[in-house]
Amino acid sequence: MAVAFRRPDRMSGVGIPTEASGQLGEHHVRNVGVVSSNLICSTIFMRKKSAFTLLELIIVVIVIGILASLALPRYLIVVEKSRAAEAKSILKDIRMAQARYSVQYGTFDNSANFANLDIRFTALKYFTFTAANAGTDVNSSSTIVASVTRNNVDKFAFTPAYVVNMTQDGNMSSSDPAYI
Repeated sequence: MAVAFRRPDRMSGVGIPTEASGQLGEHHVRNVGVVSSNLICSTIFMRKKSAFTLLELIIVVIVIGILASLALPRYLIVVEKSRAAEAKSILKDIRMAQARYSVQYGTFDNSANFANLDIRFTALKYFTFTAANAGTDVNSSSTIVASVTRNNVDKFAFTPAYVVNMTQDGNMSSSDPAYI
């Protein structure tokens, strides 16, 4: 007499019917059932993980936060230095124009926005002109020929309103030297 039993399928863990020739004892049938149920349980509960755990995600977020806290202040300083380049450029142009003006008139131009100089420039985006207040001593190399002040356009909360000065000999000074 042939007894049918289920052999577990390797892919799905579900048994497929087969026939056996001969008599099987109760012990053999019970062992086949145990093997079959173990394979089914191991297939259901022992699947390969394909997602991250909450702890792993929290650790990644913490590491990214630490890296950002180290890099962000440095990045903001570099951005502000690039904006200070606008001040440096216009101050160099004004210095040259002041030198030409002093040769012609014997003094520096003290008008608002340097209206009497021979240069025309567009309005500054990140800086405003401070009162020219250029000295009258054209022979002194430390005479300030132009000044600009950082305005509030795209200004970060920690960035101070600093003043950039240009002397006759081309030296720049600032109330906050970190940006010049």
